[in-house]
Amino acid sequence: MLWVWADSGPTAFIDSAVRGPRIPSFLEEHTDEYVPLFPVMARDLMYGHNLLVENVMDPSHVPFAHHGVQGSRDAARPLRITRLNTEDGQDPSLLKFDIQTLGVPAGSGKRKGPPRKRNLEFIFPSAVDYHSMPPGEAGGLPTFLSTFYCTPTSVGKCRILSQFMIRRDTKPGGNMLRRLAKLLNKVKPPKWLLHMGSNKVLDGDMILLHNQGHTMERLRNVRGKLKHQDMFYLAAGADGAVVDLLEWYHDPARGGGGPRGPGGELLSDGPEETREEVILDRYEQHTKHCHACSGALRVVESLKPVAQWATVTLAATFLSLALRAESGVAVLSKGWPLVLCTVICVVAIKLLTEIQRRLRFVPYEHHSS
Repeated sequence: MLWVWADSGPTAFIDSAVRGPRIPSFLEEHTDEYVPLFPVMARDLMYGHNLLVENVMDPSHVPFAHHGVQGSRDAARPLRITRLNTEDGQDPSLLKFDIQTLGVPAGSGKRKGPPRKRNLEFIFPSAVDYHSMPPGEAGGLPTFLSTFYCTPTSVGKCRILSQFMIRRDTKPGGNMLRRLAKLLNKVKPPKWLLHMGSNKVLDGDMILLHNQGHTMERLRNVRGKLKHQDMFYLAAGADGAVVDLLEWYHDPARGGGGPRGPGGELLSDGPEETREEVILDRYEQHTKHCHACSGALRVVESLKPVAQWATVTLAATFLSLALRAESGVAVLSKGWPLVLCTVICVVAIKLLTEIQRRLRFVPYEHHSS
């Protein structure tokens, strides 16, 4: 969860010694008051660190890029993101924003209720933190925390680590997150099952962002060095956090943004990849590095051939019984346990195949949802 970028300069040791790990101060002060809602999730992504941070800091994209998986475009509501004034003496590498939800979804028939209060913090260069309060509540501690660490791993690639937490004293009932927390506390689903859901969310805009990075790179090659104002039209109220991020990321004078080449150029775009099975390779990007998911995959791939062998054996036994039986009634009276077990094995094979698929590679399909 730490961003360590090698530096062999003469003052590198001194510079690193005076700066501690960048941990959100809120979490340091209130760690004991929150419990995990979901397990920590880590995945390598096929696009640059700059695009990941920009994506995470833009909550308005969620109901569109992740429609049918996390939110719905039909229920999207306009947002206004406003930079909060920093206090004197506050760390200049910390950006804080207030997120206001405006109006109600068009045609939803819902009445406008109390606004949901959310704050967004970005700690340069990698930590993004959301604080959420339920509608109608003000003051006190946030009910829900979302923390993301965005770390560059190589040219044009990065890693995301996410953690979702809920306040320990949150009362069940009423709010969707509260009901979900109560359900998860009772059921306790395995980590690999929850990670499959997170992977589906991350798949949602992986190809788009990978291609966006290379489209931007081609534009720079054709038109020369461009400022972000020349490449993006960011006029919406929801673009406030992204504008501040881009100003920092493309300004070396502010310590901006990520790994750079000898000439100071950004190294956010690696080799372009067109194969879907590589861009969305869940096994290489997550499963083989995750103890829970790799363990689940080993079990699945061990049980699947057993289920296939059992299916063939049961079917052959039933066929032999049918050939020797004197009537169809005799076949059914003696062979129904074989039929039932065969059906169970077939269902098990389909289930194991689906789990195996979701732990390895799922073709891009959620755009059709």
